[in-house]
Amino acid sequence: MLVKIFITGLPGSGKSTAYRGIHRYVEGLNQSWHVLRINDYNILQAMCIADTERKKFRLTKHNGFDVKDFSVLDDALKEARTRIETHKSSATNEFIVIEFARNDYKHAFKQFGSDILQEAYFLFIEAKKSICLKRLKERVTRPLTPDNHYVSSYIFQSYYRIDLQDTPSGLKADYGINDQHILIIDNNGLELDLIAQIEQFVAAILEQEEVRNPNTILESY
Repeated sequence: MLVKIFITGLPGSGKSTAYRGIHRYVEGLNQSWHVLRINDYNILQAMCIADTERKKFRLTKHNGFDVKDFSVLDDALKEARTRIETHKSSATNEFIVIEFARNDYKHAFKQFGSDILQEAYFLFIEAKKSICLKRLKERVTRPLTPDNHYVSSYIFQSYYRIDLQDTPSGLKADYGINDQHILIIDNNGLELDLIAQIEQFVAAILEQEEVRNPNTILESY
């Protein structure tokens, strides 16, 4: 069984925390379960390293980078799609978690196409910009995990400025995604509250997949 879940939200909203919650929960079910993470930050970072002439990226402090040519953002998502399409796993059951932040998700999801999006699940993490900025600063002063990547205030303020409230309804209209495949989480509070909602969502996903794939045995679930 293959389950695709997209995690989106502003930098600092809690996407990486959500991924870790999914990873712990899913791989804790049984050794037959595996979680693959596709994080577009890592794809962009590799593109930045390859851009030795600095035409599309510029380096920033704390080993970070800013995007100069925003066309690379589409290129990164197309690479993510390729990784999904070409991935081969020896695991019986697998979650593929695709994690990225954009200022226009309607455009971003077009880079994947309906064949990838249909039957996938979508987790939108919302948080106030002021809280996200506070968390981004704490990443630098108190980095707790390797994926606490630096995001400059410049890129945060200049790029992430579009209201994304209509994105879930757009997924329903454009790709026929039903409500049970979409969760919006308000993550302005405690991390424990976020993790609790993540685990409930994953449990609901597994129940839906068991109904949709009755011949699949979910061991230890």
